[in-house]
Amino acid sequence: MASPPANGGRRWSASPWLTLSYAEIVHSPDTYGVVILGDKDRDPLLVAHGVIREQLWRVHGSPRSAAHGMELFRYIETVVDREAERLARIVLDELTKSTGHPIAWEDFPAPLSGASTSEPFAQPPDS
Repeated sequence: MASPPANGGRRWSASPWLTLSYAEIVHSPDTYGVVILGDKDRDPLLVAHGVIREQLWRVHGSPRSAAHGMELFRYIETVVDREAERLARIVLDELTKSTGHPIAWEDFPAPLSGASTSEPFAQPPDS
């Protein structure tokens, strides 16, 4: 019997978890890709896509990210933004299923935004 894939059967492979800090962001790729942000326990909380370094700067300076306990990130490099968006949808779906909790898409909702408590995070638009 064949052993399971090293990435746990996922259709993608991300960088190791890195600290969401100035030093790590500066050394992150300046290319398109998917960014997975998580808490100190490496529990994924948000998936975004676009230019990796730009996405990291955006969430690094966001009070919403700090309020949700964002401390770590991973990334997956792609060649073009369209591929990053497609892959981000796959990553979001797989992580949501494997963690059993909702994961935010692109950004966290604003506090007291009136969002439904049963569906606290935005989902990617259907393509």
